[in-house]
Amino acid sequence: MISRIYKMLMLALLLVFPFGVKAEISNTYNIYMALWNGCDDACIGFQEYLVKRGVKAEFILRDAKRDVKSFEKFIDEVENSDVDLVVTWGTVSAIAMFGNHNDCTIGNYITDVPGVFMVVSQPVEVGLVKSELSSERNITGVINIPNIETQITKAYSYIPFKKLGVVYNPLEQNSIVNIDALRNVAKLKDFTLVEEEVVVNDKGEPMADSLEYLVYKLAERGADMIYIGVDAFVNDNIEIVSKAALKRNIPLFSVAEKNVKSSKALYSVSHHYYNIGQLAAKKAYKILVKDINPREIRIDSPKTPSMIINMKWAKKLGLFPPIELLSTANLID
Repeated sequence: MISRIYKMLMLALLLVFPFGVKAEISNTYNIYMALWNGCDDACIGFQEYLVKRGVKAEFILRDAKRDVKSFEKFIDEVENSDVDLVVTWGTVSAIAMFGNHNDCTIGNYITDVPGVFMVVSQPVEVGLVKSELSSERNITGVINIPNIETQITKAYSYIPFKKLGVVYNPLEQNSIVNIDALRNVAKLKDFTLVEEEVVVNDKGEPMADSLEYLVYKLAERGADMIYIGVDAFVNDNIEIVSKAALKRNIPLFSVAEKNVKSSKALYSVSHHYYNIGQLAAKKAYKILVKDINPREIRIDSPKTPSMIINMKWAKKLGLFPPIELLSTANLID
């Protein structure tokens, strides 16, 4: 009798939850994605992860088009809509939408809706979260680049530089933090860091016209290589930097793989953006489906960084990869 009742109960459960699919999956979630400059591989990877796992989601994509003022409208839209999760791309987007951890309740930021940030290089250092173990607030996220020491070590394995040049925008907090970290690594690794600040006009705006001149100054100061870090302004104007560097036969090392794939840099040490999006979606799944509080989800990055080398640049500069790198690096063009 007990066996029969048990079988009937199991049959009923299978009818309600076929093939072990959990009840939460049947829900449709509204996921608001605040993007900095269009939907890239990270954005696509995020969406595909959830779709492949049977999560029904309405993805609301909003593109700031590199305009910080856009986020005020995004916040208003979230607050006046039925949104289950907010996802941001980039440091500027994350801080604009969520605020810093110590003042997020003061200004107009998203605090009640859970959030996941991605493509943020230094979330602790810029004040977005308290620590990588716990944000101690209603967000979690993914770090998009390896730490500075790992970057420099792998970069040196290709080109043993003595002077590393860098151009940076002094108005970007993220970039200032990155430069400070580079200075510390320069002391440890015994190389000289050659710095040039982007010129700021009377309106307080960084000037793209100054970039070519600054690259030439780095060349005159003996830079063996130019580092393209997390600076949004420099990355947005990478073509100017790239052309100027090629004229002076100086290789560019970037932490963004897109610069290498677009032939704007020689090589990069980074995490694939698609993998970053997938990891961010994994955290989103825990929040939406598993009902886990974001503060309980560790902030981390994909496990293994990859080196990408643009062979077109290598040929132009006469800098072919050492044999030991050929078996581990991804070669393109």
